[in-house]
Order: sequence, then structure tokens, then C-alpha cells
Amino acid sequence: MCHLQHITRPFLLLVASIGLAGAARAEESYEAFVSKYCIACHGPDQQEGELRIDTLSRDFALGGDTHRWAEVIERVNAGDMPPEGEPQPTQEEI
Repeated sequence: MCHLQHITRPFLLLVASIGLAGAARAEESYEAFVSKYCIACHGPDQQEGELRIDTLSRDFALGGDTHRWAEVIERVNAGDMPPEGEPQPTQEEI
């Protein structure tokens, strides 16, 4: 049993660190995408469609802004956002 603990603890630490690294990369991707494609029209200076994307909750477990995020994702996936004439995300970014 003691031998198993020596294996389990490092394994759990590795798994946790991979999870945190993945979460950090996801956060960076989110921030980059929003900064590049959304914040100019849906940020602190301007709120087209009464949407300020940088203040939406990303805590989906609580569900506070889940419906707004669903709408944002739907509009981006449909190609409605960003609007014509604005830089468009690549498929890899979406």
C-alpha cells in the first residue's frame, strides 16, 4: 500500500498541473478571441446590442449568463458575428 501512495501522489499532481495548464491556455484563447473580435463593439467603451461581453459571467455552473453565451456562440458559429467589414475568425479560432 505504501508503494502505491508513492506512485499515486505524483500522478495526481501531474494530472492537476495538466488540468491547470489546459485551463490557463483556454483562458488565454478566450481573452485573445474576445480582444481581437468582440471587445471593440461589446466592451467598456461601446455596447452594441446592449451586450458587454467582458462582464458576462463564465461560471456556467451557476448559469447566470449561460443564455447570453449561447447566443454569442450561435451568432459566431452562424457567421453573423463579427459583422461584415470586421476581421473574421478562422475556423481554428472558433
